[in-house]
Amino acid sequence: MTTEKGEAWYTRYWAFVRCSEEQYDKTPETALAMCASAAGFDAKETANVQRCYTTPSGDASVIREAKATFDHPGTPTLLVANETSSPDSALKDVCAAYAGPKPAGCKLMKDSTAGLSMMKSHATLC
Repeated sequence: MTTEKGEAWYTRYWAFVRCSEEQYDKTPETALAMCASAAGFDAKETANVQRCYTTPSGDASVIREAKATFDHPGTPTLLVANETSSPDSALKDVCAAYAGPKPAGCKLMKDSTAGLSMMKSHATLC
């Protein structure tokens, strides 16, 4: 995948993944065409992704990644210091595991629900 100077390699890839998730009700071919275009893929990049959708090597890739995935209770799954955390306690767990000086977010946290409230209030920044 090509990127603009200074652009992180995953920028357009993430746009493609997000679009694909939003187009779950479409056929794979329709979602691929829509999302490759929306993410700015060129013809070569689109053909590469299409091979993943339509060939045995794509199926093998999905199987390989599934086998490499650790057992987890569901999604989203958050690991903090190799322990499962929940979205509700993620900030508290990160702050507890962090050995350095506590960042501002940790200092603002008053209880186990503060982390979730803070994350929700900043969700539009992500």
